[in-house]
Amino acid sequence: MKIRIIVTTDITKTDLTNIGAWVLLLILTGLFWYGIGQLCFKALWL
Repeated sequence: MKIRIIVTTDITKTDLTNIGAWVLLLILTGLFWYGIGQLCFKALWL
C-alpha cells in the first residue's frame, strides 16, 4: 500500500508540473500575441 501511495504522489507531482508548464506556455503566448496586437493597433492609429 505504501509503495502505491508513493507512486501515485509522484505521478500527480509530474502531472502538476506538466500542467503548470502548459499554463505558463499559454500565458506567455497570450501575452506575446496581445503585445503584437497592441503594436498593430498603435501603428494603425498612427
